[in-house]
Amino acid sequence: MRRIPATSCLDRNRRPQRSVAAATLCVAAILVTAACAVQPPSVALRTSTIRYTLEPIPATADREGLTRVRISVPVSGEAPTALRLRMPVWTPGEYRVQNHARYVRRVRTAEGSDAIQRPDPHTWVIPAHPSAPCTVEYELVNAPPGVFTENVDVRSRRAFYNGAATFMYVDGRKDEPAVLSITVPRGWTGPITTLRAAASATEAPAFAAADYDELADAPILVGEANVGSFDLGGKSHTVAMFGQTRGTTPAPYVATLQSVARAAQAYMGSLPYPSYTLFLDMGGRGGGLEHANGARIAWQPWMDSRQLGRFLAHEYFHLWNVKRIRPEALGPFDYQKPPRTRNLWFCEGVTEYVAGLLALRAGILDERTYLNDLARSITTLANTPARKRITAEEASLRIWEDGRSTGYGGLSVYLKGEMIGLCLDLELLRITDGRFGMRELMRDLMERHAPPRPGYPEDGLRQAVVRAGGPSMGPYYDRLCRTTDELPIAEALRAAGLRLTGDGYGDYGISADPEAAPSTRRVRESWLYGR
Repeated sequence: MRRIPATSCLDRNRRPQRSVAAATLCVAAILVTAACAVQPPSVALRTSTIRYTLEPIPATADREGLTRVRISVPVSGEAPTALRLRMPVWTPGEYRVQNHARYVRRVRTAEGSDAIQRPDPHTWVIPAHPSAPCTVEYELVNAPPGVFTENVDVRSRRAFYNGAATFMYVDGRKDEPAVLSITVPRGWTGPITTLRAAASATEAPAFAAADYDELADAPILVGEANVGSFDLGGKSHTVAMFGQTRGTTPAPYVATLQSVARAAQAYMGSLPYPSYTLFLDMGGRGGGLEHANGARIAWQPWMDSRQLGRFLAHEYFHLWNVKRIRPEALGPFDYQKPPRTRNLWFCEGVTEYVAGLLALRAGILDERTYLNDLARSITTLANTPARKRITAEEASLRIWEDGRSTGYGGLSVYLKGEMIGLCLDLELLRITDGRFGMRELMRDLMERHAPPRPGYPEDGLRQAVVRAGGPSMGPYYDRLCRTTDELPIAEALRAAGLRLTGDGYGDYGISADPEAAPSTRRVRESWLYGR
């Protein structure tokens, strides 16, 4: 996840604009066909499936939009038992407590709501239910956005949902499969979601999730949208623009996504998803949030589509780093307790580092611009006093105390992690004469820890770095992540035949070192353009 740049994809320090999305272009009749085309073949539903129904109620001149959700839970066992339904406290990808239960209204069963108990603000206990299944209904008012995404946003002609802010789960049964039926308001199009299409006994569109984690991770767009698509590696890719789309077309954004996807495919060797959907919220609030098979990004319609590239590359590389290469603490999720890990500098900062390389290799940035970007990041870190007080691991572990989802105590895990990624990559390439760097490290982690295998332990990254570069990389890793020592950025750049200029107080620059050994050119080519 990442904040949206306010004026440029290279300006990472400004807060997202909070403009309100207006009504958008009408969608052609082929939208429904396009939306269905991005889904893999239908999957059969099991009789034990927990069934959800989502119904957007459009906003009118007299009232805001509303959402009605219904959950039908099969009752297991011979003796009836009470059900505990819970609403997530946080959204995966946002490192701040949001308490989504605040926006839930009118929870009831067929028998009414009087007997429903509330042991805590996030939990509803349904008394023992003699019939099967037990059906619970509730309403959601529009919820404010998080730092990185809209949560529940129903307008007069469209609705967008973040799953964790929308769906309760049955306590103790998050691992059971689910099916979601969506009631589309009259005159609306869609829906578009990253969930798989499911066989349905009703006329409403239906989608399947292997478990609650998958359901909560899936964005849902219903209503007006402007859609473009392409195929890559035998997999469909869709750009769904919504919001302030008047006068815009998906074509340039499709081209940007295609170039980023090709660069990432070459970097990691394959594409990890069945299909991919980019939800582009034109004029929307919040920044960008990654999902297992897509991302939602807020973008301003007056901004050049080419500026999206670096921002998109960050969310796109999260398909590997975070959604599949993840710390043990980040899955399976406990939606009531914010997960704590010392490795968010890697999850976010190294993703930001690789995003820059992908943008370069995709042709979105040229080499000079890429190096200038690095120099700006180096300058920003050098002018961050917190770097002398807080380690990367501490900023990661205590991020929940900050409330902004970016770091702790003034140290950004994005910025510090990006610079650590640079140092690790170039040191590994130096040691191995350009043969092994961050790319190979990522591939190794993917092979060892991608689902269904467990995530890496708290010291798993250090172990991976030592596997890659030998015992000397252990103390090097500790210096970067576990101390407040200045990062050896100048030394790292020398391995690629580059010189860091600057006095430590003003702007830094990066230039070619005229005294560099010829061998450094191999490292530089391998670093910037692959091997």
